[in-house]
Amino acid sequence: MGKRKPLSMAEKQTKMLELFHETASFYTYKEIERLADKQKGITPQSAKDVLDELVSQQKVSCEKLASQTLYYALPSQDITRRKRVRARLDGETEQASAAISQLESRLQKRQAVRPPSPSSPPSSALPSRPLSDAARSRAGPLQVTASALGAAAPSQALPDHSA
Repeated sequence: MGKRKPLSMAEKQTKMLELFHETASFYTYKEIERLADKQKGITPQSAKDVLDELVSQQKVSCEKLASQTLYYALPSQDITRRKRVRARLDGETEQASAAISQLESRLQKRQAVRPPSPSSPPSSALPSRPLSDAARSRAGPLQVTASALGAAAPSQALPDHSA
């Protein structure tokens, strides 16, 4: 029998997930070790590392029942996990966009009320191209601080710690 090409860790993870998804069943570690070797070509020595990595990535669930530990991964779990992550990220994006628009409106109001002072940088120093979402999220707290310091008198800009 010829030698098989060794599998990378990512290939082993993919093959082990396929094993779980094809059967949609619960297994003990010993069963996984035996099936992974026979069906997917994952050596028993590396099966534990692969399984631990999949559990840490939350792609395989692990439940302790009496004296046994059962492992399982259903195809529907992956779909629902992705939907939850997407919903959470969509919510964070909406919150960030709302915060950006609120800060931009506050900035415009303050600029309309207060004329630029000679010590403030000219408007040409500001970026002329629109910022990406990632840059806006990083720049948001800095813009708030800068606008608070620029619009306030020195006594108002710094908090009073004398009390």
